[in-house]
Amino acid sequence: MTKDDFLTGFVLILLAACIFAVGFAIGHDYSSEHYEQKITDLQIQLVSTQQQLKQSREQNQSQTKRIANLTGNGG
Repeated sequence: MTKDDFLTGFVLILLAACIFAVGFAIGHDYSSEHYEQKITDLQIQLVSTQQQLKQSREQNQSQTKRIANLTGNGG
């Protein structure tokens, strides 16, 4: 193996490592953005669901109180 062959092989390995590193960095950045958006969407959905549950709970309490008053049951 000559010195030129060694240098050529070394440069090719170094180039492949650089391409791999750049691809990994881009993929990781894309993946992070993708999951951050999903987390944000899920947080928004959770807040909406919690608000709906609160409204349902309040409506249920109001209806129970009204039924108790109408029937004289005292609830």
